Amino acid sequence: ARYYLGMTVNEIAEVEGVGKSDIGSPGQKSEQKKEQSYESENESGTPELLRLYPRTVVLGMGCRRDSSLNAVREMARVALSRAMIDKSAVRAIATVDRKKNEMAFLALAKEWDVELWSFTPEELESAGTKFAESPFVRKTVGVGNVCERAAVMGVRRIYREREMDEKNLPAIDLRVQKMAFNGVTAAVAVPAWFIECKPSQS
Repeated sequence: ARYYLGMTVNEIAEVEGVGKSDIGSPGQKSEQKKEQSYESENESGTPELLRLYPRTVVLGMGCRRDSSLNAVREMARVALSRAMIDKSAVRAIATVDRKKNEMAFLALAKEWDVELWSFTPEELESAGTKFAESPFVRKTVGVGNVCERAAVMGVRRIYREREMDEKNLPAIDLRVQKMAFNGVTAAVAVPAWFIECKPSQS
């Protein structure tokens, strides 16, 4: 995929040989949704700018039962802010299978227009051993760490979607380790080729 940083919509259209309407706009549904997200800016008297964010970030999350959407959303925002990553670059929220029907996770995934992925405790265990462990969490859901492991497994899923060699998968960057507040945990993982996508200042 090509990423045009700092170019106007008209300039991109000229390079690609297509009309402006063919490029994309905020909220547009397209086959490229998995790969990139669009964010445009149009201020009076200035060209319309188009930011393209590659959607390769996985937000691993855990929570107490029936946590509020506000609590989950705020924890997600704090984790992404710590990573200096715009939420438009998030591909999915990932968690343990027992939490896949949590209303707050479902609502946030819908609000941010991202996927919600879940993994079994056994799958999360396969993520490795270098994670903070909680005996209470292990007793409750079957694995000692949900958010970090889920974030890593989410990026591994992206690798598999690209049909990469299972024996030679690229490194995974756990950009933000476990953060916890008000019964919600979050971690952020990105693939080896991640393109920096700092939050917009608008």
